[in-house]
Amino acid sequence: MNAANFKPVLIIPVYNHGATIGKTIEAVAAWRLPCIIVNDGSDDQTVAEIDRIDKEYSWVHAIHCRRNRGKGAAVGAGIRTARAQGFSHAIQIDADLQHDTNDIPRFVEAAKRQSDALVLGLPRFDASVPRHRLYGRWITQFWVW
Repeated sequence: MNAANFKPVLIIPVYNHGATIGKTIEAVAAWRLPCIIVNDGSDDQTVAEIDRIDKEYSWVHAIHCRRNRGKGAAVGAGIRTARAQGFSHAIQIDADLQHDTNDIPRFVEAAKRQSDALVLGLPRFDASVPRHRLYGRWITQFWVW
């Protein structure tokens, strides 16, 4: 893939993260990448915050799913939207600020170097990690392996 065809986008699935999605958008703004927010059937307060962000930031596009179908379905909806809009690569981050947005340039560079590869981050959990997140990560890693 040549540089002219490389067109990355951020995808942020959101389910009831109205309190943090604004801070997440502020954190990714420095990287100047287009962003697709996928509302996965969130509550009214979160929908209002997503709509506010969609109007305020020209580089953000929000899509709304009527009901919650889970993170995987929301990411899939974001990827289908990204493909339809002509993006070549997607970087998925969470709406609750658990990902370090300063790593975004590293993901972009890795995708440029190996444009046909799936680039994954490795979370580093400390003792404070909620057990459901830790076990969920183990299950996800098992299926990816």
